Amino acid sequence: MCHTLPRIGYKMPYNKYITNKVPKMNKTQILMNRIVQVDNFQNMACVCANFGEFVDELAEWGVDHAAGIDFDDPELDIPTLDRFIKAENGYVREVA
Repeated sequence: MCHTLPRIGYKMPYNKYITNKVPKMNKTQILMNRIVQVDNFQNMACVCANFGEFVDELAEWGVDHAAGIDFDDPELDIPTLDRFIKAENGYVREVA
């Protein structure tokens, strides 16, 4: 029997030299990416003038969150989302 293998239930210590190279996104960026990824959200964003309209239209479908983020979350940057929705309505595409 090899004694160099860890025993069952042994938790390997985390290697402090391994880092996650992907930067953490804030809730606004996560939500913007989800809108781009989901065709129905993207199509709705194309006909809305701002984030408030987008939320109102989705509320008619019974949708009040995306990517696990509520649309009324206080951490969301509404002016950034307004600019994003306006860009989706035009010819410029923004992705966080």
